Amino acid sequence: MAFPFLTVFIIFLLALFFRFKYLREKREAQEQDFWSNEQKARINIGTIKESDYVVIPLSTFPFGLCEDPSMVEMENTIKTLSEEKLLNLTGLSNTDVKLKFGANHFDEATLAGEKYDELIKNLVNYAIELDDHGFSSESEKMLEYLIGIDCDMKSAYITLGKLYASGNKIGKIKDLIERVDSSSLSIKNATKTQLSELLPEANQ
Repeated sequence: MAFPFLTVFIIFLLALFFRFKYLREKREAQEQDFWSNEQKARINIGTIKESDYVVIPLSTFPFGLCEDPSMVEMENTIKTLSEEKLLNLTGLSNTDVKLKFGANHFDEATLAGEKYDELIKNLVNYAIELDDHGFSSESEKMLEYLIGIDCDMKSAYITLGKLYASGNKIGKIKDLIERVDSSSLSIKNATKTQLSELLPEANQ
């Protein structure tokens, strides 16, 4: 009786050994690729073309609808940020940035990326405030645009999902859930779960 158990135990140990061996080799290969790319990135001389910069179409956004001082302040902040040089670096590591724009432009690209992130954050918050002030249709259109350019803020997806739910746009909620998978969100499962809870079948 001991032999079958011993055989199974040995097979289990071998499977465990090969699994750890595979994971170790995969990790080592990833580290080798990283340092190889990093070495190339450090000496890469590149440029930031004018076409690389992002232009946000502020003229299409519903500004001036609300006289609330906080909303006016947000509008002014958004307009100021929109005049900066903006780069969408979503999903890019520091090494990726150097490889794409050159190590000589790393600081410039990073700053433009930070300005872009700040602008997107303000636009999302502004869209949410629009909904809070009764401008749901305008908020919905604004959030659809932001998600369309791969906004990585969970609040944008959840707020848009709630707007769809209030308008009984079930198909759009399902489309939004699918879009999460192709987004740069770091908390995809939690976002999909919250969006799924907005579907009628989740409340039956």
